[in-house]
Amino acid sequence: MTRRKGMTLLRSGAVILGALCAALIVLFPVYWIAVSSVKPTRELISPTPTFWPRQFTGRHFATLFQASDFTAYLVNSTVVSLCTVGVVLVLSVLGAYSLSRFRYPGREWFGRLILFTYIFPGMLSLPFGVWVLKAFMDGIPLELEEVSMVDGASRMQALGHVLLPLVLPGLGTVAIYTFITSWAEYMFPLILIVDDSKKTVPLGLAQWMSMYSVEWGAITAGVTVSVLPTLVLFALVGKSFIRGLTQGAVKG
Repeated sequence: MTRRKGMTLLRSGAVILGALCAALIVLFPVYWIAVSSVKPTRELISPTPTFWPRQFTGRHFATLFQASDFTAYLVNSTVVSLCTVGVVLVLSVLGAYSLSRFRYPGREWFGRLILFTYIFPGMLSLPFGVWVLKAFMDGIPLELEEVSMVDGASRMQALGHVLLPLVLPGLGTVAIYTFITSWAEYMFPLILIVDDSKKTVPLGLAQWMSMYSVEWGAITAGVTVSVLPTLVLFALVGKSFIRGLTQGAVKG
């Protein structure tokens, strides 16, 4: 019995140690970028790295906002991300509803095809949204909608008034995931945006890199500022996001 208890404690310690190591690996780049953004350029490019600034400076942030339209880039990224969230939510709901509630030839093949497109880089979050919401909808009895339609509601009214309120955790999960991925998207804005005033944050940061020099101070300051909205968003609704993913996985 004592040996079994010792083995349990050993496993628990190994799990905790592994979790701490994983957290360190994930969070260290964020810490390094944030710390680098307040280091003087001399210290920033020094061959001897410093894990804590010997001297703090806000010059990189001042350069970032004064020498570029970074405020406009933040606004542009916010608009693009929110619009993308709206489009993805609408299409995800309709796609998931079709796969969950209708029976037609090729339905399963079509569902797999949607998921297959997600392996290609640069895709929208639509395949993810469809499958998360489908998992939620599959766990909701069809009779709830049928009762509302018997009472006179149309299929779309049953979807909007009966089904959607029950899949709110899934909608929140898809919205958060889509916002974060859209905020960091680089390829599509690079291809589609031709007006400098419409640049998003990733494109705005790319202008500080050239063939002959890289403004590491401005880049780290820009990354620090651009990461803040997603960190705040995840801090506020991170538990709901994880709960939505877990419930979707269980229901699926």
